[in-house]
Amino acid sequence: MSDMYQLPAPPVAGVGRPLMCRTEEIRPHPAYAQLGVEPSTRKLSILAQRGVLAFQEPLIITQDRILVDGYARWRLAQAQQRGELLCVEHDWSPDEALIHLLQLHSRNEGLNDFVRVVLTLQLEPLFQARARANQQAGGQLKGSIDLSEAVRLDVRDKLATIAGVSPCYISRVKKVQKTSHPDVLEALRTGEIKINKAWRWSSASHAKQLESLQEFRTKKAIKSTIRKLISKHRSRQKPLDLRADHLLSILSLLPHDDLCVVETHAIKSPGRMLFISNDLLEDLERQFSFASVAHHAD
Repeated sequence: MSDMYQLPAPPVAGVGRPLMCRTEEIRPHPAYAQLGVEPSTRKLSILAQRGVLAFQEPLIITQDRILVDGYARWRLAQAQQRGELLCVEHDWSPDEALIHLLQLHSRNEGLNDFVRVVLTLQLEPLFQARARANQQAGGQLKGSIDLSEAVRLDVRDKLATIAGVSPCYISRVKKVQKTSHPDVLEALRTGEIKINKAWRWSSASHAKQLESLQEFRTKKAIKSTIRKLISKHRSRQKPLDLRADHLLSILSLLPHDDLCVVETHAIKSPGRMLFISNDLLEDLERQFSFASVAHHAD
């Protein structure tokens, strides 16, 4: 099945026809436009700060003026009412243009895994048609329109290669698209949640999915608040000049009744750290000398 459909090589610099193209003639790929993916305000701002240098690199387009690379620059040119843009034109079909678009745009360019898979699924009929043609040529299909399980998996694997994801994501996104609440799909599109989370929710009712999404957002907001509070506290106080083993030695000297009233909480924070409240720190400083205990521990 390796010759079922050979993926085109990524565009090479200097290949294609350079030309000046009117900004109003350029249009995004229909599959891309349907998803409503837009460059972030931050990215547009960074481009705008570069002035004319932002438009030195040519946009990549097809002979039908379908935009393959340079979407943010094109949007900025529209906002600035620029009449023409430097482009490189290629003789690609819409399917080939979509493959090149996916090859050229990483997740960091605003195309998260879900968006990439949804775009790639637009190519599934093409791969299935070529697979049927291969089977018919080999005498395997015998008039049936159904593909064998092995060929279906091969199609799935090739789609996963284009999307740059694990093959299981192809099946999971297809299920999510069929059964997920629109709000969950929007959260996927924006990158708020990941494919696996939406897939785990997808068998539940829409009401339950909304409940899960709201619970996820609430927990995320709480974690964000905790991180901000910790960050604010860190900015005001320097780290203690005290090793963790020394602190444990000091705590072990406290009376049992005093230790019983000390609360402990787990905080999801990067790194290996211990946090201590001001009240407990003051109690320890009143009862012990950190220096003497540290010396004793050494």
